Amino acid sequence: GVAICAASTVDANKKGCASVAVTAAAQVVPATVSIQSITTSGNLNGTVNPAAVTGAIDVRANVAPGTETVTKIVVLVGTTRADSQTFSAAQAAELRYAADQAAETQSAFPPVLFAINTAKFNATTGAPTWVNGNYNVSVQLYTSGSATAARSTATYQTPLSFTNTDGFVVTT
Repeated sequence: GVAICAASTVDANKKGCASVAVTAAAQVVPATVSIQSITTSGNLNGTVNPAAVTGAIDVRANVAPGTETVTKIVVLVGTTRADSQTFSAAQAAELRYAADQAAETQSAFPPVLFAINTAKFNATTGAPTWVNGNYNVSVQLYTSGSATAARSTATYQTPLSFTNTDGFVVTT
């Protein structure tokens, strides 16, 4: 810090001082996201064969909020939104606090869980949400960069091949 003083040369009674403190700007630690695991739905240890995925799966995402405010995490299968989690301001603060506590105690930060049915279809039309084939499963993390809009700050993806049983649903 430094003090700056000024005095009038005309009137000695007119003077004043101010102090100025210069500090380094707060370091921004960007938020990150990654896929921790993709397992058989409901079975943390039931690994999924990426070349032959069938039925329901659980996608666990690691989230490190850094110094940013996380507003949403979205899971995409290909270009289709499969699931998402939105965070209120209070929940984002709790997420940041929990991440700080995990770092301080050197413990694992709990992942965010998303359940996806790879065989999902429209019961009325019979159209599958995802036909069999290759897809990238990705997680996108959104943070509030300003009061007006969220921005995608991190994306992580894993390739999978869906091989669900083909069939028909018939009503007579």
